[in-house]
Amino acid sequence: MPFVDHNPPYLRLKIEFESKETRRLLRRVRRQAEQVFPYQQVKWDFIELARHARLLAQYIRAFTVRHDYVDIKGNVIYSSYEDVLQTAQDNLPPGPDKVIADLRAKYDLFQDMGFTKQEFNDLLFLISQLYNPNLKLRDAFNHFVDHVLTEMQADKRAVKPREILAGVGGVLVVAFDVAKFAITPEPIELASSCAGGIITIATVFAEVWQKLK
Repeated sequence: MPFVDHNPPYLRLKIEFESKETRRLLRRVRRQAEQVFPYQQVKWDFIELARHARLLAQYIRAFTVRHDYVDIKGNVIYSSYEDVLQTAQDNLPPGPDKVIADLRAKYDLFQDMGFTKQEFNDLLFLISQLYNPNLKLRDAFNHFVDHVLTEMQADKRAVKPREILAGVGGVLVVAFDVAKFAITPEPIELASSCAGGIITIATVFAEVWQKLK
């Protein structure tokens, strides 16, 4: 049952563009937080970060995967379609090792987003403790986008710098392999990346963890 990317090319380009914008704004907000700027001085950047992270998440949710069912001769019998997070959820590895290895390979991305070495190692430890193969990735991601990011963008939710880093960083991790999946469809790689990204979000937002477990 091959996995086929049938999405319009602009969707991957949108994911890549919003990923770059979100990373840029995340670094900016992180620096401002470290310098303890008054909130009113950084409010616009904070709202812009939430807006771009939410746009990125919306493009991720618009990405769908086509499954082609073929006969023994390789002829397509019929096709089915599902969103990319469902594909990830259906292909979760049995244990955390693959997820942790995938995140280790993305250490440069985490470092660029502003994670310290200790924060990154703490995250890997938490994933080793929290992971299970029955995680509800879609429910958790949708809750984060529709509630947390929406409230952040509307300036209706006070969040700490650590929560911003893990929340927005988690969306960026998911986006990384969704864009990659468009070029090289590898469902296990996709599942590991999505799980790692969404657990990253859930480590700092209890309401997301409740939807995930």
